[in-house]
Amino acid sequence: MKCQYTVIQCVPDPIANERINVGVVVIADTGIVSRFISDWRRVKQFVQGDINYVKDFADHFEMLVRKQVLPSDEVQAPLSILRQWTFNQQTLETMVSEWENSIQFTALRPANTDPHILIDKLDAIFLKRPNKPLRQEHGKREAIKFVENSLRSALAPRLSERQIDKLVHTHLATTGKLAKHLKVDVAVKNGHLLAATQAVAFSQNDLNAIDEDVSKALLTLRDIRDLDSSIKVGFAVTPPRIGQANRMTIEARLVDARWSCQQLGAAVITHENVDEWSNEVVSRVHSSDAEDLISVS
Repeated sequence: MKCQYTVIQCVPDPIANERINVGVVVIADTGIVSRFISDWRRVKQFVQGDINYVKDFADHFEMLVRKQVLPSDEVQAPLSILRQWTFNQQTLETMVSEWENSIQFTALRPANTDPHILIDKLDAIFLKRPNKPLRQEHGKREAIKFVENSLRSALAPRLSERQIDKLVHTHLATTGKLAKHLKVDVAVKNGHLLAATQAVAFSQNDLNAIDEDVSKALLTLRDIRDLDSSIKVGFAVTPPRIGQANRMTIEARLVDARWSCQQLGAAVITHENVDEWSNEVVSRVHSSDAEDLISVS
């Protein structure tokens, strides 16, 4: 497939003309594909100053590529220059040829390959993404912990700590309808699985890692539900952070994940509603397994 590509560069001092790559874009007849760096530390060190304007540009640009359209009320200053355009191939070609300030584009170059394969190659060449990017596991651990703590608190008035230890599990090995080896991040199990929660950190910067984690979590929950539809399933998340790179794009990923959870019948669990989730699980436990709970010792 014939396409073109350009590299987006940050040029803090156009007179000095020193620059650092921050993104890559591929234009094809099927649409526009983009990719930005996930770790902004090198850029901050290079600029030696505020880089929020570059992050804001990356967020807005990826949102527009995702929609392939530019409503006039969705872009705020300092990106108001984009308001007059419909975001398409012609728009991007104009940006490449005319932008000459702190954010610039290299001249368009031709390529003859699938745009999604090309964007991965450009990413590796120009953005120097590590082969094994540093994953921010803290956000996932946080989600697991707030679900576990909430479940324990909900059970505490009725059960001893020893009984709760036998009921609430983290990183539980179990089976699904298709997969024989699944790991559930937080589970309630009393002889049989009653509730399963998978955790995903949207507070990490790596978009590929988020997509992979969401896919794995949903596949695990679906396989568990396919095995037994009575099992209550949840999808625990830590949301994007204020000032996080690619925040708008990640928020769009979270919206997509919420829709997928709705189709699956899985509850999306956050800090705000985790206690409600736990109370529903505990209520189900006490109503359906009262005798078993009494026998736990």
